[in-house]
Amino acid sequence: MRHLNHWPIWRDAHLLMLEIEQAVRGFARYHPYTIGSELRATALRLCQAIHRAYSRQQSRRRLGQLISAWVDGHKMQIQWARALTESLLPHHGEIRMNHQPHFWLSRAPWWVGLALAAALPARAEVTCVNQNLAVPATTPTMDFTLHDDGTVTHTPTGLMWMRCSLGQTWTGTTCTGTGNTYTWSNALNAAQTVNASSGYAGHADWRLPNKNELASIVEERCWLPAINAAIFPGTPSDGWYWSSSPGATGGSGYAWYVDFYSGLVNILSQSNGNRVRLVRAGQQLGDLQLPPPSNVQASDGTVREKVVITWDSVSGVTSYEVWRGANSASDNAVQIAAGVTGTSYDDALAPYGKTSYYWIKACSSVGCSDFGDYDTGYNKALVPQ
Repeated sequence: MRHLNHWPIWRDAHLLMLEIEQAVRGFARYHPYTIGSELRATALRLCQAIHRAYSRQQSRRRLGQLISAWVDGHKMQIQWARALTESLLPHHGEIRMNHQPHFWLSRAPWWVGLALAAALPARAEVTCVNQNLAVPATTPTMDFTLHDDGTVTHTPTGLMWMRCSLGQTWTGTTCTGTGNTYTWSNALNAAQTVNASSGYAGHADWRLPNKNELASIVEERCWLPAINAAIFPGTPSDGWYWSSSPGATGGSGYAWYVDFYSGLVNILSQSNGNRVRLVRAGQQLGDLQLPPPSNVQASDGTVREKVVITWDSVSGVTSYEVWRGANSASDNAVQIAAGVTGTSYDDALAPYGKTSYYWIKACSSVGCSDFGDYDTGYNKALVPQ
């Protein structure tokens, strides 16, 4: 396609492919396979469109008109692309990769940007009360099978969910009411009560979901509430929902919940009043069972210029995290080391003359344990001789 090199738009489009490839390689987590694959396909489509226009001997003006018309049919993609552009171009139009700014995109013709937006494939659809279109959908509607009895099956896991919270009423199209709140023990009993009272939708094996199952229906694109409203209509925006998972951190009086305001997964006192959504059957998503390391010991000024922390090994772990705080509240602790493969760590940055509190987390491929017991350590400065 060297015959197209005299077209500035072709050179810009080709450079776009190279820039996107560099950017995608630096994306974190799963984004190289979601946003990254779409961006690659977008750049390719743009090049193909230019080549087709050239082969038909269309003028550049006609090409602009063609792509502009194409854009009109993709308003949602354009909105999403703008949000994505804001996240990828935080420096007033620069693309920063390997700390080198690239200004060519900001100088490209206006319809190049519109063509880029229009070429984006349709996003996996969800229905949000509030949404961030730059975030990939995590629970697209097509992943669910809706039933006429107020239940829905999540195809990837096989889990069947009640579409309404306990205390809400299914009208055939939506859920009405705000739902009841329960203490944790009452939430567990509520599932048994439903099963003992002829069940629901022809099933009598409903249960409280564990924290992993409950987190699997959090929609990361949505917020307030963080859930796909097409699947779970009427979910309160301030909805805290109990899981069946007891919390190790904080003692026996805590349990895990999911905050569907933002999708946060955390622990809370079991006496708190939260809402309940029941689940049944399917592929049970097991709870994380890794225990925190025991016998955490931190040196008390016996080693100069550092605090030495040791702990007992935990079977099945791949590494450990070390956390330090200024008091005994683990909520205020900060992570000072990760990926520690042994059972000791030297904290050379511990503040002098102050007592520090240390916690250790055990980690594997599925995540890390909760906080366990802490120990205090003291960094004694080296006294000049």
